[in-house]
Amino acid sequence: MNGKTVLIMLLVVAAAAVFMLLKPYGNAPTVPPVQPKATEEELEGYIAGSNAFAMEIYQVLASSGNNLFFSPYSISCCLSMVYCGARGKTYAEMKQALHFPLSTSVVSSAVAILTKELLQGKALRMANSLWIQENHPLSPSFVRLMEDGYGAPPHTVDFAASPTSAREKINAWAKKETDAKITKLIPSDGVDSTTSVALANAIYFRDTWEYRFQPLPESRNFHLLDGTTTKVPMMHVAASLEYMQGETYQAVVLPYVERLSMLLLVPDEGAFQTLQASLSEEKLSSILTALEKQTVRLTMPEFEYETGFRLREALERLGMKEAFSSSADFSGISEKPLQIGDVFHKAFVHVDEQGTEAAAATGTSMMGRGLVRNVSITVDRPFIFLIRDEASGVILFVGQVVSPQVGE
Repeated sequence: MNGKTVLIMLLVVAAAAVFMLLKPYGNAPTVPPVQPKATEEELEGYIAGSNAFAMEIYQVLASSGNNLFFSPYSISCCLSMVYCGARGKTYAEMKQALHFPLSTSVVSSAVAILTKELLQGKALRMANSLWIQENHPLSPSFVRLMEDGYGAPPHTVDFAASPTSAREKINAWAKKETDAKITKLIPSDGVDSTTSVALANAIYFRDTWEYRFQPLPESRNFHLLDGTTTKVPMMHVAASLEYMQGETYQAVVLPYVERLSMLLLVPDEGAFQTLQASLSEEKLSSILTALEKQTVRLTMPEFEYETGFRLREALERLGMKEAFSSSADFSGISEKPLQIGDVFHKAFVHVDEQGTEAAAATGTSMMGRGLVRNVSITVDRPFIFLIRDEASGVILFVGQVVSPQVGE
């Protein structure tokens, strides 16, 4: 691994991200401590950029045609910590690939402000951490920025003498912060004796539906992309929901009890790849603008699955190449050579009639009055879903279900 490692791990119900870095240069320029100075316009710019990144990396990851689940917001947050120490071409490429339209100080401020807003309720939890090799010097201003702006005080570990012990400590942190949903954030080959610095982000989400689903008594057929079918547990609800009909798909919003919601995108039969390929930040905005309240009778599958992949190739395809090379410039982090080696991502999602990773259902079901028409949707074929914050509009999680799986 030659000491160049970066890891990211996340999940809909829990997510974690870790980076290990190294590269050469001179004196580290000063990084000012984060201050809540991002204006409302700048915050909106950061959110728009985050959503654009979410849709672009979805297009790269979705090409496998498999079940998919990840947290673009967690990836963006974790990479923003590294971005604060990037310089030169490394900085320019990260800015473009991650759609950061702002300076590093304003980005870190926007992240801090938005995170504070998102954590006002009880459904969402996020945390960051910084792990440093013993005696490895970091820029004091960078350490202060991580502490003040990201709530990530440094943890000293000994990658050089005991990489296994260091890995276990980071994994234990991730397990704790994700309610034991991510137990092995860093794989056995994820760190070695040349690792110097690790940055981590974890996000955990758990909430109940605002409108209670009821399970169907028997499993129903779900039509797979290859034309075959599989029996899956299904659930249904009738409620006043935001809905729109596109040319080849339907969209419906399922609110949670707190401030988040799930946007379901259900393609017509045979139109999954068409919808998948067309999904962008602009298309998503047009869908959200066209939503109207309707009485919706929705039937959809329960599902639970895990995903895991390396993100280096995906990020390089988006233009972030220099950060992974031996010429990377992270002199804002340390005078010692640093570069990103790879980015590992792990995710888990569970959806049933109670909610998303919910232990109990507390929602009420109310029907709207005077609505234009009744709409029926049966989700018995591959679909796409996004979990968003209704207040800010930021996309926290993205997934596609091509074959529903239910855990034991």
